[in-house]
Amino acid sequence: MEIRTSVGATLGAGFDVAAQPITRSSGETINPAASALPPAPPAVSAPARLDLKAAIEAGSKALQNQNQALEFQIDEKSHQSVVKVVDTQTNQVIRQMPSEEFLKMAEGIDQFQTHLLHEKA
Repeated sequence: MEIRTSVGATLGAGFDVAAQPITRSSGETINPAASALPPAPPAVSAPARLDLKAAIEAGSKALQNQNQALEFQIDEKSHQSVVKVVDTQTNQVIRQMPSEEFLKMAEGIDQFQTHLLHEKA
């Protein structure tokens, strides 16, 4: 979605973006001063967690018919959640999210940031 605003003045200390009308690519004009903010998303509650658990169990049950299983782990280095689809007969990983390559790349970026931080200090 493309959003264009008709701000023509230079942006100084006292500019008021909320007072400027916004024109969407569809031609619809929105007055931000008159628009209310959207409601905040609801917090994850216990029933939502139960729904997630039920969905995971249903997915696991469906994969059992194909001799596959879901594995959930936390990567030790990045502390990210990792989900694997594993062949139960050969214990071979069929699919992993995020991939090993992504986890290694994220580790490299983290090491680079740490290196930069120590150089600046």
